[in-house]
Amino acid sequence: MEESEPDFQFISKEDIPSCKQDGLDIKLIAGSGFGMTSPLEVLSPLFMVDIYSEKDNKIDIAGQVEGEIAIVVVQGKANDNDTILEAGTMLISKTENECYLNISAGSRVLLFGGEPLPEERFLHWNFVSSNKERLKQAADDWKNKLFPKIPGDNSYIPLPE
Repeated sequence: MEESEPDFQFISKEDIPSCKQDGLDIKLIAGSGFGMTSPLEVLSPLFMVDIYSEKDNKIDIAGQVEGEIAIVVVQGKANDNDTILEAGTMLISKTENECYLNISAGSRVLLFGGEPLPEERFLHWNFVSSNKERLKQAADDWKNKLFPKIPGDNSYIPLPE
């Protein structure tokens, strides 16, 4: 599916699966986890979870999601007992599928990851490919505004250098 046509999916916030668990608001944006499955169509075994904590809290991620896990603090603070994470920082779990996370009151964290793909991937901004030349072509196409527009959206975000 790497060379499939560009696609845009809209999922209303009411249709995003969510649950409350011990003072945590958990929303499953993509994939499967925490006993839920997102309606967003994904083409690989991935997940993205938005967690907001009203109070100081601890969450056991073990068994809730599958694969490699990255943690990004969007607002507030979190820690894994060894590393303190401030807003804007990311932690990659050293142990697949196992992770305890302490989340400070008023904090929001994103969990994302999944099972690794079998072949190597290269990343440039929002573009991912197994072919470096194709990745460069996508970046050039974006700079030259050759991507199709989303109906009703005329915004453009320049490619970061």
